[in-house]
Amino acid sequence: MKNSSKRTRSAVLIGLLTALSAVWAFAVIDAYVSDRGLEKAAQDRIQECRNFIKKYPRSAIATDITTAHEFLLFGKSTGKVRVYSKYREFDGRNVYSVIEYFYEGQGDKWVQTESASLPGSYLKQAKRAFGDEI
Repeated sequence: MKNSSKRTRSAVLIGLLTALSAVWAFAVIDAYVSDRGLEKAAQDRIQECRNFIKKYPRSAIATDITTAHEFLLFGKSTGKVRVYSKYREFDGRNVYSVIEYFYEGQGDKWVQTESASLPGSYLKQAKRAFGDEI
């Protein structure tokens, strides 16, 4: 009787761990695919930022792309592309800026819904994005 009980518990535990592993794997693959899709959709915006700062010496762009679903793995997809830019003014000062672009997944494509230039409190993150400590 005890042996049967242990087998049942082991089978249930293995089943739960397998289900959790499958959900985790699905979430990781979905996040990777969604992030790459949003990155492609946002290339025009990223390129606009590159074109703006390339006239400055020692300029650079860094991006942070995040996607999520409304209900963990399901529901409406949303995405955010944060573009950090750094350029050196002609007087030698480094200038940092952060712009966010917000997207919604509509079927198999991403549609931009809004954008915002972030306030000075985000400049620490911009400096970190380029490895420049404050």
